Amino acid sequence: RFLRKDGTIIDVLLSSTLIDKEDISQGATFTALDITERKHSELALRESEDKYRSIVEQISEMLFLHDLHGNFVEVNCAAISRTGYSKEELLCMSVFDLHPDRNNETEILKAWQNLSMAELPITVEAHHKSKNGSIYPVEISISKVVVKDKECILSLVRDITERKQAEEERESLQKQLIQAQKMESIGRLAGGVAHDFNNMLAVIIGQTELALDQVDPASQLHEGLEEIASATQRSIDLTRQLLAFARKQTISPRVLEL
Repeated sequence: RFLRKDGTIIDVLLSSTLIDKEDISQGATFTALDITERKHSELALRESEDKYRSIVEQISEMLFLHDLHGNFVEVNCAAISRTGYSKEELLCMSVFDLHPDRNNETEILKAWQNLSMAELPITVEAHHKSKNGSIYPVEISISKVVVKDKECILSLVRDITERKQAEEERESLQKQLIQAQKMESIGRLAGGVAHDFNNMLAVIIGQTELALDQVDPASQLHEGLEEIASATQRSIDLTRQLLAFARKQTISPRVLEL
């Protein structure tokens, strides 16, 4: 570093050459190149990289930067934590290694090639496999970026396990609601049918009882009418159950001697 006459300090790159390599006493020449601006640029670049690194590491989503062949060139802490791999391991891996069906590499590669040719950015849903073997659903936002004059692909990956569980629970509740509505409709239908059927049974039981009064109890016809009356009474009991099911009639409790 040099101190100028006006008191400012500048960064310089010094180069020295002996006038006579055989005789050091002859002295040497010195060349000083002012590299203050370059130093400032390097400092600004380093600060920018540090800021970028800080932002990347603070992102809660998994971040994967990979080349056009799918090989990882950068990952963040969230990716390391969720996948279970170390940073060194991930940087030796590719997007295919996180796929659950790693054995079906041909199909995965075909899908990746189609994705690479697609118009980016794009968001897709897939599944990832962590180091311990667990498989979890993810949502991936994919975009193209240029890093050091090279085209790369940036993937922001979100673990959507909780969201999928919430969707499944919502779907289950929706099915239960539909089933409850069906049961309510069946109840209303059963109540209407039971009410009309009960009216017809009243006519049958009434006419049967009148006929029993007019027929000789010793005759075979009287026995048949009694069977009709008994069956009608059982039908009346059944309609009571249907009406109770449809909440059209209150169930009357009875004391029983067990």
